[in-house]
Amino acid sequence: MLPLLKKYGVKLNLSGHLHLQHITKEDSFVDIAASSLAVSPNQYGIIKIKDNKLIRYETKSVDVSSWAKSNNINSSELLNFSSYSEAFFDNTTINKLKGKVESIKGLSSSEIQLALSYAAKLNREYFAGHVKANKSDAGWKLWEEKLSNVSFYSYLYSILNENKEDNTRLIF
Repeated sequence: MLPLLKKYGVKLNLSGHLHLQHITKEDSFVDIAASSLAVSPNQYGIIKIKDNKLIRYETKSVDVSSWAKSNNINSSELLNFSSYSEAFFDNTTINKLKGKVESIKGLSSSEIQLALSYAAKLNREYFAGHVKANKSDAGWKLWEEKLSNVSFYSYLYSILNENKEDNTRLIF
Protein backbone atom coordinates (compact mmCIF):
# COMPACT_ATOMS: atom_id res chain seq x y z
CA MET A 1 0.00 0.00 0.00
CA LEU A 2 2.94 2.34 0.63
CA PRO A 3 3.81 2.74 -3.09
CA LEU A 4 0.20 3.71 -3.81
CA LEU A 5 0.12 6.28 -1.01
CA LYS A 6 3.44 7.75 -2.17
CA LYS A 7 2.22 7.83 -5.80
CA TYR A 8 -0.65 10.12 -4.80
CA GLY A 9 1.42 12.30 -2.51
CA VAL A 10 -0.06 11.15 0.77
CA LYS A 11 2.21 12.36 3.57
CA LEU A 12 0.17 11.24 6.59
CA ASN A 13 -2.06 8.23 7.12
CA LEU A 14 -4.17 7.98 10.27
CA SER A 15 -5.85 4.80 11.41
CA GLY A 16 -7.13 3.31 14.59
CA HIS A 17 -9.59 0.95 16.17
CA LEU A 18 -8.51 -1.39 18.96
CA HIS A 19 -4.88 -0.65 18.21
CA LEU A 20 -1.90 0.25 20.27
CA GLN A 21 -0.43 3.73 19.80
CA HIS A 22 2.23 3.47 17.11
CA ILE A 23 4.01 5.76 14.65
CA THR A 24 5.94 4.56 11.60
CA LYS A 25 8.02 6.82 9.35
CA GLU A 26 9.47 6.05 5.95
CA ASP A 27 11.04 8.81 3.90
CA SER A 28 8.49 11.65 3.92
CA PHE A 29 5.55 9.37 4.75
CA VAL A 30 4.14 8.95 8.26
CA ASP A 31 1.61 6.38 9.45
CA ILE A 32 -0.03 6.90 12.83
CA ALA A 33 -2.12 4.10 14.31
CA ALA A 34 -4.01 5.77 17.12
CA SER A 35 -4.63 3.76 20.23
CA SER A 36 -8.09 2.79 21.32
CA LEU A 37 -9.95 5.31 23.42
CA ALA A 38 -11.54 2.30 25.15
CA VAL A 39 -8.33 1.06 26.83
CA SER A 40 -5.85 2.61 29.24
CA PRO A 41 -4.50 5.27 28.98
CA ASN A 42 -7.71 6.22 27.12
CA GLN A 43 -5.95 8.65 24.81
CA TYR A 44 -6.78 10.42 21.60
CA GLY A 45 -4.62 12.22 19.06
CA ILE A 46 -4.35 15.94 18.54
CA ILE A 47 -3.08 17.23 15.20
CA LYS A 48 -1.92 20.82 14.74
CA ILE A 49 -0.89 22.12 11.33
CA LYS A 50 1.15 25.31 11.04
CA ASP A 51 1.46 27.19 7.75
CA ASN A 52 0.46 24.05 5.80
CA LYS A 53 3.96 22.74 6.45
CA LEU A 54 4.65 21.78 10.02
CA ILE A 55 2.47 19.05 11.51
CA ARG A 56 2.49 18.31 15.21
CA TYR A 57 0.84 15.18 16.58
CA GLU A 58 0.48 14.28 20.22
CA THR A 59 -1.73 12.13 22.38
CA LYS A 60 -3.74 13.21 25.37
CA SER A 61 -5.72 11.10 27.82
CA VAL A 62 -9.38 11.88 28.38
CA ASP A 63 -10.00 13.60 31.69
CA VAL A 64 -12.99 11.64 32.91
CA SER A 65 -12.19 12.46 36.55
CA SER A 66 -12.56 16.22 36.03
CA TRP A 67 -15.74 15.68 34.03
CA ALA A 68 -17.24 13.53 36.81
CA LYS A 69 -16.24 16.05 39.46
CA SER A 70 -17.69 19.02 37.54
CA ASN A 71 -20.94 17.10 37.02
CA ASN A 72 -21.20 16.05 40.69
CA ILE A 73 -20.95 12.37 39.86
CA ASN A 74 -19.85 10.43 42.92
CA SER A 75 -18.67 7.24 41.25
CA SER A 76 -15.23 6.24 42.57
CA GLU A 77 -14.46 4.59 39.21
CA LEU A 78 -15.12 7.85 37.37
CA LEU A 79 -13.54 10.16 39.95
CA ASN A 80 -10.36 8.03 39.80
CA PHE A 81 -10.78 7.01 36.19
CA SER A 82 -7.14 6.79 35.05
CA SER A 83 -6.28 4.48 37.97
CA TYR A 84 -9.44 2.44 37.46
CA SER A 85 -8.82 2.08 33.72
CA GLU A 86 -5.15 1.13 34.20
CA ALA A 87 -6.06 -1.51 36.79
CA PHE A 88 -8.80 -2.87 34.50
CA PHE A 89 -6.36 -3.12 31.58
CA ASP A 90 -3.71 -4.80 33.74
CA ASN A 91 -6.23 -7.25 35.21
CA THR A 92 -7.41 -8.18 31.72
CA THR A 93 -3.83 -9.08 30.77
CA ILE A 94 -3.26 -10.94 34.04
CA ASN A 95 -6.50 -12.92 33.74
CA LYS A 96 -5.56 -13.93 30.19
CA LEU A 97 -2.17 -15.25 31.34
CA LYS A 98 -2.78 -16.48 34.87
CA GLY A 99 -3.64 -20.09 34.05
CA LYS A 100 -0.76 -20.42 31.59
CA VAL A 101 1.81 -19.00 34.02
CA GLU A 102 0.49 -20.99 36.99
CA SER A 103 0.75 -24.20 34.96
CA ILE A 104 4.55 -23.87 34.73
CA LYS A 105 6.03 -26.29 37.22
CA GLY A 106 8.53 -25.02 39.77
CA LEU A 107 7.41 -21.39 39.92
CA SER A 108 6.97 -19.88 43.37
CA SER A 109 3.93 -17.71 44.11
CA SER A 110 6.18 -14.62 44.12
CA GLU A 111 7.59 -15.59 40.68
CA ILE A 112 4.06 -16.06 39.36
CA GLN A 113 3.12 -12.62 40.67
CA LEU A 114 6.27 -11.03 39.19
CA ALA A 115 5.70 -12.66 35.78
CA LEU A 116 2.07 -11.55 35.63
CA SER A 117 2.68 -8.00 36.85
CA TYR A 118 5.62 -7.55 34.46
CA ALA A 119 3.57 -8.79 31.48
CA ALA A 120 0.71 -6.46 32.41
CA LYS A 121 3.03 -3.47 32.79
CA LEU A 122 4.83 -4.11 29.49
CA ASN A 123 1.55 -4.67 27.62
CA ARG A 124 0.10 -1.45 29.09
CA GLU A 125 3.20 0.56 28.13
CA TYR A 126 3.14 -0.89 24.62
CA PHE A 127 -0.51 0.04 24.06
CA ALA A 128 0.14 3.52 25.45
CA GLY A 129 2.94 4.09 22.92
CA HIS A 130 5.92 4.48 25.24
CA VAL A 131 7.72 1.38 26.49
CA LYS A 132 9.95 2.02 29.49
CA ALA A 133 10.59 -1.60 30.44
CA ASN A 134 13.79 -3.23 29.25
CA LYS A 135 15.65 -6.54 29.18
CA SER A 136 17.45 -5.87 32.46
CA ASP A 137 14.17 -5.93 34.43
CA ALA A 138 13.79 -8.87 36.82
CA GLY A 139 10.38 -9.63 35.35
CA TRP A 140 11.83 -10.01 31.85
CA LYS A 141 14.67 -12.22 33.11
CA LEU A 142 12.08 -14.50 34.71
CA TRP A 143 10.14 -14.72 31.44
CA GLU A 144 13.36 -15.53 29.57
CA GLU A 145 14.60 -18.15 32.02
CA LYS A 146 11.39 -19.94 32.97
CA LEU A 147 8.51 -18.86 30.76
CA SER A 148 9.87 -18.81 27.21
CA ASN A 149 7.53 -21.70 26.28
CA VAL A 150 4.43 -19.64 27.15
CA SER A 151 2.99 -18.23 23.92
CA PHE A 152 2.84 -14.67 25.34
CA TYR A 153 6.65 -14.70 25.63
CA SER A 154 7.10 -14.09 21.90
CA TYR A 155 4.77 -11.09 22.11
CA LEU A 156 6.75 -9.62 25.04
CA TYR A 157 10.01 -10.38 23.21
CA SER A 158 8.83 -8.50 20.11
CA ILE A 159 7.89 -5.48 22.23
CA LEU A 160 11.33 -5.32 23.84
CA ASN A 161 13.09 -5.70 20.49
CA GLU A 162 11.10 -3.02 18.71
CA ASN A 163 12.31 0.53 18.26
CA LYS A 164 12.05 2.36 21.60
CA GLU A 165 10.90 5.70 20.22
CA ASP A 166 8.11 7.59 21.92
CA ASN A 167 5.03 6.87 19.80
CA THR A 168 2.88 9.49 21.51
CA ARG A 169 4.19 12.59 19.74
CA LEU A 170 5.76 13.60 16.48
CA ILE A 171 6.65 16.78 14.62
CA PHE A 172 7.14 16.59 10.86
